[in-house]
Amino acid sequence: MPEDKPAILSRAGAVLSGAEHGELREAFMDWVKCSWAEDYRSLGGDADGLIDELDRVVAAREVETMSSMMVKKWEERERQKEAQILARGMEQGRTEGIEFMLERQATRRFNATTGARLSALLAGVSEPDRLAAVSDAVIECGTGEELLATAKRIVGEAD
Repeated sequence: MPEDKPAILSRAGAVLSGAEHGELREAFMDWVKCSWAEDYRSLGGDADGLIDELDRVVAAREVETMSSMMVKKWEERERQKEAQILARGMEQGRTEGIEFMLERQATRRFNATTGARLSALLAGVSEPDRLAAVSDAVIECGTGEELLATAKRIVGEAD
């Protein structure tokens, strides 16, 4: 079973802390500093602040501290990714649920063909105001064709 990054860093910190590994420790710390700063920049983080902190750690030869700091950054990055994925999923689920309900309402009010065509028109529409306007049209329009024409106008406004 492969080790995770935090465990590897902790082990590297412990192994490299000995006096006999001075050059290897310096090379490792320089590599970590360069590669981590590049990753951090790609996430939109304050790479300058991170580089300053890493420089301080490298100067103090604190491999264990650097490992601990990197583990915290990885954990923070993973939490941020999870939060973003959850937020996107919730938004997508909400939008798909609304589209489903509008299709169902159009099917019940008019027919299955109207419902299916409305669903196709709404694919990718996520703006609440537009979806609400289509919902109103399901109630207000007298025919399926009128509903589809109204929905096309509403969706066309999104372009």
